[in-house]
Amino acid sequence: MSLPGFGPDTVSVSLSALAVLGAVLTLPAFVFAHELGHAVPALLSGGRAHVMVGAEEGRSVGSGRLRVTLGRDGPLTPAYFGYCRWDEVHSRRARVAAHLGGPAVSAVAVLGLLVAAGSAKPGPLRVGLWFLLGNQTVVVATTMVPVTYPDWFGRYAHETSDGRKLLETLRG
Repeated sequence: MSLPGFGPDTVSVSLSALAVLGAVLTLPAFVFAHELGHAVPALLSGGRAHVMVGAEEGRSVGSGRLRVTLGRDGPLTPAYFGYCRWDEVHSRRARVAAHLGGPAVSAVAVLGLLVAAGSAKPGPLRVGLWFLLGNQTVVVATTMVPVTYPDWFGRYAHETSDGRKLLETLRG
């Protein structure tokens, strides 16, 4: 016997919605990993890096040549935006690696999520994993296309993509 309006289908939909919400709440970790992917080559080449998740101003911690800022100027800011600013990277090879680092980390996440989602049993966890897989696939695609983001791209409007920065570095 089940409660009226709360049958197995309702529970399944509710659990799936919770799984997607949980996936949305993990997005800042994926943003941080992407931006750290830019920072590591810069740091390894002797440069400095500032990783920002959310707004550019906020709570910062730093150690040596790395500084990390978690900024917030609205309820969704940390979930969807990140930047890595680096300097003192003189080697062209290191600059190429720094431009590729973020998308490479996101591409590895896509592969991991593809394996995890593909092997998960049908249910809420699988729904959340597929959501994250879709998100990270879009991240890889939108960061690697060599463009300047249009006005409608929100906080990234008028910024150049990782792919464009890479192309400009390769062209010298």
